[in-house]
Amino acid sequence: MSPERRWVVAGVALALAGALFTLIIPVYGINNPTGTHASDIDWTNGLPLFIPVAISAVPLTVTGRYMRWATTLTAICLGIWCVLGLASVGIFYAPAFVCTVVAAALANRGRQA
Repeated sequence: MSPERRWVVAGVALALAGALFTLIIPVYGINNPTGTHASDIDWTNGLPLFIPVAISAVPLTVTGRYMRWATTLTAICLGIWCVLGLASVGIFYAPAFVCTVVAAALANRGRQA
């Protein structure tokens, strides 16, 4: 596995962790220290939290020279997602964004025209 793919996989894992964290943390908040049961969570409202996970997995579906473009576009999309959601959940996807930027930098190294 190439180094840029490893960074993309790390980004997907961190995006998934961020999505799960933002979905579960309100259950165990300050107002409810004992938490609730998982059956009380409305999972359909949490589906938009998994959009960055799907976006960050796009470079894993392509190979060759297309991975360079897919990784770059994924980094741009995740950056926009982080900025737009900065006031609420965007900060939880920042580690995935950083991993994707590193993967894009590795994929684009030595390919300047």
